[in-house]
Amino acid sequence: MYKKVLVILFLSIILAACVEEPSKPKEPTISNPQVLVLCEGIWGSDNSLISSINKETNESVIDYYKQQNGKNLGDLAMDIVEFGDTCFVVMSTSGRIEAINKNNSKSIAVMVLPENSTPRKLVIINDSTAYVSLLFKRGIIRFNPRSMKLGDRIIETGPYPEGICNLDNNLFVANSGYGDLYAHLNGAGTLSNVVLNNGESVASNKFIGKNLIECIADKKRNQIITAYYNLPSLKDSLGGIVIIDSKTGAIVNRWETRASDITLSTSGDTLFFINGNTEGVKGISYIDLRDKSKGIKDLIINPKQKDIWYSLGVSPDGKELWVANAKSFKENGEILVYDINSTLTYKKKYNTGINPNKILFLK
Repeated sequence: MYKKVLVILFLSIILAACVEEPSKPKEPTISNPQVLVLCEGIWGSDNSLISSINKETNESVIDYYKQQNGKNLGDLAMDIVEFGDTCFVVMSTSGRIEAINKNNSKSIAVMVLPENSTPRKLVIINDSTAYVSLLFKRGIIRFNPRSMKLGDRIIETGPYPEGICNLDNNLFVANSGYGDLYAHLNGAGTLSNVVLNNGESVASNKFIGKNLIECIADKKRNQIITAYYNLPSLKDSLGGIVIIDSKTGAIVNRWETRASDITLSTSGDTLFFINGNTEGVKGISYIDLRDKSKGIKDLIINPKQKDIWYSLGVSPDGKELWVANAKSFKENGEILVYDINSTLTYKKKYNTGINPNKILFLK
């Protein structure tokens, strides 16, 4: 009897050794992705990544950059911009800009920025001129996106610049003041106008609102649309959206609201934005730019207001609104796709990395 037990135990060990450990399902390899989602990750964790999506097959790869390059992207990805056959990725804590092939996300070149500059947002003027805002250098710097060569001087704009956009050979830079920390400094909350054909000189600094973070160009109306956030220390402060005439600098309109990720429709007639902040996102709201007197209207209500909706994108055909849900900021996020042209019905979702902060529809 004792020998039989030993035999049974021996056979059990042999059989157990022959059984393979279950492994995670392998992610599909997507060639020529249609959408890239930049995921900033968590500060100091080196877990920023790029997720890719193929809308036709409904396939998504959470860490597409690593799949293609065999390495991590870096720390705190802040922006991604497409130009020609290349995408440029701004890595804030890592202090660099990386050029990748837009069709397969393979790395082409890396440009290291000045030490402790903390780059934020990028704008490309043409194939030889681009600018990036440098948060801790209080200005912007030019570089050549073709050769990935850095300019020789920092153009000072104001305290802690974030958003940057261009319109008619003028750059506009949002000087945030870095929330509460430096809101008291002269120039905090201003929008700088940098004239490119005049030696990159700062023509004006117009105060918009404390914690000015975003600016986008409305080329249809020759206006700059800006968003300033509520100050964390002032729980009842709202922040707001302010529209500026790009020629005169005059304020065209202003709304008080907790707005982030301001995004134009493909027609340029509707401004979408996330309504809420990290204490709770109400949903997606919009402003009809053809009739600004109608004010702010709610579009999509967030069914889980503790989930942080983090960024927006409008599909190239103008039919879909893509919402990036960062959830709790600590776990993988997702993209929620809504149909704009019917009853704003929820259509599908795609999985992404942690804190998806930019949705890029590739041309």
